[in-house]
Amino acid sequence: MNHSRFGATSRRSASFALMMFGRSLASPGHRLTACIALSVAGFASADCGARTPIFAGDAAGPPTATPPCEDAATLAPNGVLFGGYGQIGDYLSDTWTWDGAAWSELQVAGPSGRVGAAMTSLCSKVILFGGNGDSNFGDTWSWNGSKWTQLDVSGPSPRNGAAMAALGNSVVLFGGESTGQFFSDTWTWDGSIWTQLSVAGPPPRSNAVMAQLDGKLVLFGGLSMTGSDDADTWTWDGTSWVEVPIAGPSARNSAAMAPLEGKLVLFAGIDDAGVTLSDTWTWDATAWTELALASPPARESAVMVPVGGVLVLFGGESGENLDASFDGTLSDTWTWDGTAWTLLAVTPHPGSREGAVMASP
Repeated sequence: MNHSRFGATSRRSASFALMMFGRSLASPGHRLTACIALSVAGFASADCGARTPIFAGDAAGPPTATPPCEDAATLAPNGVLFGGYGQIGDYLSDTWTWDGAAWSELQVAGPSGRVGAAMTSLCSKVILFGGNGDSNFGDTWSWNGSKWTQLDVSGPSPRNGAAMAALGNSVVLFGGESTGQFFSDTWTWDGSIWTQLSVAGPPPRSNAVMAQLDGKLVLFGGLSMTGSDDADTWTWDGTSWVEVPIAGPSARNSAAMAPLEGKLVLFAGIDDAGVTLSDTWTWDATAWTELALASPPARESAVMVPVGGVLVLFGGESGENLDASFDGTLSDTWTWDGTAWTLLAVTPHPGSREGAVMASP
């Protein structure tokens, strides 16, 4: 069993969860993972039931209540990457964009350094919730393509490792963890307010992956409150959760999952034994299929989103503690075109990290 960046724990896959309490940056085993988002901008529009948000503060200037989705047509179709846990044990707060060929760092103020946040888009903005830095956060932020804005709203309790994705006119958030307490609550964000739903669903967990396909959200795996990993598949149709009794990827948490060409693609993660994985699977709304092909090196806590007709995969944690200056965090960029993985040689690029959050159009 391996160590974790959360102090004395029996395995690294508890990183988002069991060891949140009493963790320290001075501990070389201290770590977190992150969630993946699939968009660049938006929390309300005419067809989203547009409402005027209340701003707690604007990282790039005084609060300005811009009409929802007004700027949608002007946004560049770039992927946006934020934060993560760095190679030297620091919580990162940098913002980068990926245009399909090159990385660019943006000099913008925004959320404090963190990992384990949840992020997705609704209309023309990205919504980011929670995560963990020196403590768990319960704040809500939006990104409009050029600046971050904190929203003055109440919502889910502070947590990290929640799963979040958009469906129809709402963002859906499920689960997560805070100081050893695992959640199984379901929340929606309509562009203006958070609402907790009284619905039964998956058991409590953190570090699951969730994405939309064919009008439903698909949730897979995660780290359970017992410390073991899950291998179950659930769908959310906007009203209820349904477990899909089907075999698929092995039990894991902190995988990466994103849609491409009418399928969801799931890559890597970490298993119960603390072993990082490198397998590639697809979900076609009916069945899971493992693809036999060469893949990026094993990792967990990477980000993966669609940009320019392919998936882009960045960073993560390899699980290999090679020396005192490198703890296994990665800074490589790969693409998946539906047939093969390709390693890209790009400079500059974000520094080595795990648990960053990335969004794309």
